Amino acid sequence: MDAISHVTRGYISVAQISKTKGYDGTVICTIDDHYLKDLKTAPGVFAVHKGSLVPYFLDKSRSRLSEGLVKFDTINDKEYWADIYPRQLFLSEQDIHEVKPQSKADTFIGWSIFNNEENIGHIEDIEEYPQQIMLVVKRQSGISLIPFHQEFIRSISEDERAIYLELPDGLLEL
Repeated sequence: MDAISHVTRGYISVAQISKTKGYDGTVICTIDDHYLKDLKTAPGVFAVHKGSLVPYFLDKSRSRLSEGLVKFDTINDKEYWADIYPRQLFLSEQDIHEVKPQSKADTFIGWSIFNNEENIGHIEDIEEYPQQIMLVVKRQSGISLIPFHQEFIRSISEDERAIYLELPDGLLEL
């Protein structure tokens, strides 16, 4: 179990911070629709900050959760969120009415991803499209969408929490 999984045991990821909006600390999130009601009624959310799970309290008068805009009571600076990794917001399992069944692909969030032995980043999210599953990979150069296709998979190591791929030339430059 990695350090992030250990810290977040008993908590469910309900939103992913994508970027800040303005200068007052408001963030734009992708909120899992299944947990929107729980997020609106929860006393607070949690994020991993410097290796610890830290509670944050929503400024409910300035947050527009249905639009993905989240503002916190004590955060008034957009630079604060630069240190948050992974950029996920969590709720305690106790604050969730019904936990959504996890798809098998979701278990790979946070894992490292390699292309021909080169570490290209970590899986930040999984997006399921009708045609295929896409890995949202955080790389040094930004975010990349990589098809999670059987033909590209060389091996999966649960011990290393890593997926080894052999991607077609040029795919990572798209």
